[in-house]
Amino acid sequence: MPFMWQQFVIPDLMQLVYLLAIGVVSLLGQVLLTRAFTHESAIVVQVVSYLDLVLNGLFGFMFWREIPDMLTLIGGIIIVVGCIALSRQSGSTKTQ
Repeated sequence: MPFMWQQFVIPDLMQLVYLLAIGVVSLLGQVLLTRAFTHESAIVVQVVSYLDLVLNGLFGFMFWREIPDMLTLIGGIIIVVGCIALSRQSGSTKTQ
């Protein structure tokens, strides 16, 4: 059999609770992000959603002691700078 059929372990009750909580929180986050696009411009919502990168890096360091490598930091900096540039461009377009 392919993949992990031989190593599969049925989750216990607490693990099922965690999996259910992950699913509910993910669904709630997606619904709220979709609703945010109806209340604000797409550029603003997308810029705010890029905070996920910073928070994921922070949580990875806090909980699992992961240290991002140089390419990860460079990629994150490029994304943040691009978001700042887009938000400034959007702001200057509204004032004209």
